[in-house]
Amino acid sequence: GTTGGASLMSPADGQNCQGATGPEKVFEVTPAVSGYLTAYIPSQSTNMDSVLYAKTSCGAADQLLCHDNVGTPSNDGEGLISFRVEAGVPVLIVVDGYQGPDNGDFDLSLDLSDGDTCADPVPLTIEGDARIVVTGNTAGEMSNGASNAQCSLSGSGPDIVYEIVTVSGGNYQLDLSPTSHNSVIYARSDCGDIGTQLDCDSPINSNDSSIGLNVENGETVYVFADGTSNNSGPYVLEIQH
Repeated sequence: GTTGGASLMSPADGQNCQGATGPEKVFEVTPAVSGYLTAYIPSQSTNMDSVLYAKTSCGAADQLLCHDNVGTPSNDGEGLISFRVEAGVPVLIVVDGYQGPDNGDFDLSLDLSDGDTCADPVPLTIEGDARIVVTGNTAGEMSNGASNAQCSLSGSGPDIVYEIVTVSGGNYQLDLSPTSHNSVIYARSDCGDIGTQLDCDSPINSNDSSIGLNVENGETVYVFADGTSNNSGPYVLEIQH
């Protein structure tokens, strides 16, 4: 699509967004089944400094997630958000411009995955340097096993699987923060093979967990948002490069 015209909407500050004041395009997305909706604007397909966010309605205080990237090859034009949606419940996906008259062409990709198994992980393509925030809920999901002995075989609770592709190599920090349960986070190079585990964390005295990964350009890793024993619930996953 192409943005242009008047600016009628703006994300709230926070969540790595500074309040877009450019013109926007609004898409109403209604999922046929429940799962994880991932919206992605590749940096190479946009010629403007874009901001991508999701809302439950056109109201001012109903923002779900927002992403305004920096350090991408094409005018900071990449955007990535991912969150759980329910069957038949519409959400608004907004492609906006960062400042004033900032507008241009874009490609918006939408993916709906269940995230529950390695057969249908949630896809995240990481570009640029800005912090990426995605949200989810492991309650009611199945378990894909556990981490290896590095984390004392913890992580046997329900989990959500992310397939992460890194456009730029380097060091990545991933922080998992649940609302009220003890979390475990781990990464593998092969989703279904526990022997390919790259890193894991299962802290004893904290619900939060984090790992660091050093990856190559274009490398794919699988990250599990998990819980100890049968612990599960809502969480926030932050990725920083």
